[in-house]
Amino acid sequence: MGGGRGGSKEAVHAWCLKYTSSAHSQRHQDSDAEPVYDTPKNVRQMTYLTYAFYIVSVILAQMGLHGISYQYLWPNWHEWNKVSTIFFVGLMFLTLAAFTISSLRIKQHSRFFYYLLLLFGLVSGLVSFSSLFFYGNLVIRCTGFLTSILPVVILPAGIASWRKGEKFAPFYVFAVMFYLFGASMYGLKDSGILPSNFLTENGILIGSLVEIAVLSLGIALQIRKMNAYLKSPCEVLGCALTQ
Repeated sequence: MGGGRGGSKEAVHAWCLKYTSSAHSQRHQDSDAEPVYDTPKNVRQMTYLTYAFYIVSVILAQMGLHGISYQYLWPNWHEWNKVSTIFFVGLMFLTLAAFTISSLRIKQHSRFFYYLLLLFGLVSGLVSFSSLFFYGNLVIRCTGFLTSILPVVILPAGIASWRKGEKFAPFYVFAVMFYLFGASMYGLKDSGILPSNFLTENGILIGSLVEIAVLSLGIALQIRKMNAYLKSPCEVLGCALTQ
């Protein structure tokens, strides 16, 4: 009896390994395979890390723009409050560029957008760092320039990845579009084209919140699908190996 049960366990284990190997090979050959699930673990960790830093920088930048940080976080730090908004806006652009490169695997899809995002992130980091020491019209103008070219950098990069079949790209593109729409409403309000109301006054804030919600949904779905993709049949039949 013991030998029979041992042979049965070995047979089940061998079948599991054979099934897993063949299924994994089939996924790679299938045109509908999910390429993001083969992303190295360190790259996925970098995506989550840059996204976390991006959210933090967005929150702090928005708090600075609305005067909330000065009112509640550092009411006595006048000099820091003067430069903090520029600092966090530059940090927000830097982390967004890093998140875009990592989450959309830009380097694999487009070398042009990869180097463009690297340059954009580098300049954003320099502006953020420079604001701590050389705050003035030049830093403000550089921040305004980065803000103006942001749409023509990140949105085409997302569309290019979408066309290459990147599964996360649709979430990224729609999230960016929501943010740009909110920022556009705020800009048109400042230009006097749109009236001042709740939506136009808080256009950037609303756009940022929707953007974060859509990106978070996309990341959550990717994690869920990745876990299902990587799940081995041996886990499902693990009870058979322990009987």
